[in-house]
Amino acid sequence: MAQSEVQGPAKPHRITVAVQREGDRLRLAYRRREWGVGAFMLLWLTGWTVGCVFLAGLVIQQPQLFNLMFAVPFWASWLFVFAMVAKSFFQHEEMLLDRTGANYVRKVLFPLHVRTVPLREIRSVDRFTTVTDSESGQSESGIEVRTLGLPLRMLQGLSGPELDWLECLLNDHLSALGEVCAPREPPAQEAVAEDEASELEDGARVALSIASRPVCPPSDCRWRRVDGFDDFRFATRGRFGWGCVLGLTFLNTFWNGIVSVFVMHLWGAAPDGAPPQGAEWWGLFLFLVPFEVIGLVMLVALVAAVFEPVHRTVWTLERQGVDYRTSWLGLGPHWTWEVVRLDRIELRRDTKRGRPRWSGTAPSLAASAGSRDYRLSLVDRSNAEVCSIDGLTEGEARWIGDIVLRERAAWFR
Repeated sequence: MAQSEVQGPAKPHRITVAVQREGDRLRLAYRRREWGVGAFMLLWLTGWTVGCVFLAGLVIQQPQLFNLMFAVPFWASWLFVFAMVAKSFFQHEEMLLDRTGANYVRKVLFPLHVRTVPLREIRSVDRFTTVTDSESGQSESGIEVRTLGLPLRMLQGLSGPELDWLECLLNDHLSALGEVCAPREPPAQEAVAEDEASELEDGARVALSIASRPVCPPSDCRWRRVDGFDDFRFATRGRFGWGCVLGLTFLNTFWNGIVSVFVMHLWGAAPDGAPPQGAEWWGLFLFLVPFEVIGLVMLVALVAAVFEPVHRTVWTLERQGVDYRTSWLGLGPHWTWEVVRLDRIELRRDTKRGRPRWSGTAPSLAASAGSRDYRLSLVDRSNAEVCSIDGLTEGEARWIGDIVLRERAAWFR
């Protein structure tokens, strides 16, 4: 394998990541141990377990709804802290980088995240920084593999010198893999066009042109193309996120469990006596209103997360226009734009995700996951945006844009 001639950061005397290099295979393994936090939580969990067992016995002996709702927040907290203890002691990450691409696994007792990224989709390796404590501003850094799809983040919490060395090591290995694979293994697709040499910066835009070969979708593409008689469409369905659903379930059981105890006491359902009367009743009633509203919002969010797999989004490109529809179980709004003459399709990037954007008469929300901060804008000859397809990764945007340029060439004449 050809070695990089660029001198990078020196290898630290003490590293926490196990690095194994055999030919064109580079393997990284990292076992993150948070002994202090884990020991404290384990000690806390021991005492909390005694209380949870006592509550379980109470519910068995006195099977009343009030006792059950009183115990639910304690049991939910036990499960949450147990998960944190397991994460503190048993978190393990491993990545293999070779000529096929990057194969990554993160596990805590069992695999939580498994992903494979083909080599042709990897752009570079950089560092990322995320805030771990919003109050104090404390942050941690890690390694980010930038791809045409979602970025692959790993090795969070390492020291700066070790991250610098690993970043240089991975980029050098990527360069060497490119030199090895290029002569023997011509790419099956032209994943990047001539104007895609570098990643777009925030707020940047570029006019797309037809690539010399059809662009293929990235490996983690959420969209699929469906051809009709006189149109074609891009459709995607929501996905069930275990992490999101479990997190919202914990919040609902903890928050709404506590609120329900006070509500049952307010309406006389508690076994410990009569409900408050007069001004005391109204005072408690008004005091609980904002907590009930917050609990209702949490419940709606949980229901939405559970039913996300039946959420369908479809963009239909007809001969004379574009149709957008978003629906749950077939019910939902849609918008239509007439297309007469277009000047170009622009690829834009906006990392300020989550805020509403308006395109013509239709609102659109950019996706909030990972780097789905790219969008395709159809711009007419008066330099006005007709509509935009938001919430895309770079690879998805370039794939969809290339198809539109090829299949609807009449729009740009």
